[in-house]
Amino acid sequence: MLSDHQLDVVLSSRNADPDHRTQLHSHVITKSPLLFVVGKKLAPKGKRDLNSILQTNSLFIPGRHFEAKPELDAYLEKFKGIRIAGEVDDVALLRILALRSGEVVVMPEMGIRNDIESGDVRVLLKMASV
Repeated sequence: MLSDHQLDVVLSSRNADPDHRTQLHSHVITKSPLLFVVGKKLAPKGKRDLNSILQTNSLFIPGRHFEAKPELDAYLEKFKGIRIAGEVDDVALLRILALRSGEVVVMPEMGIRNDIESGDVRVLLKMASV
């Protein structure tokens, strides 16, 4: 538990759970757009739109604790026949899946920005900040 440690700041991608035993305060520092990404080496060939890519590739998405999960789920409803390969609660694991799985991964931009800049990841779609 956090109460077992002397911490001044904890950075997290979600709000602290309300706990009456621990005095925690959550503040949003910044928001990050959600990206649909795939590793460059394993990316689908040619110029294809996201809908056609999702017909042949599975999708890894943030897990149920992700704060913008309802908005993401609502957005994904417009795609017919998509296959969710998994829901992942860890941004670092989503990054590894984006780089190595060959599947489409939805994740916050700040979790994969360096890989985009290095050209290791191809951005298929950028959603609004969440």
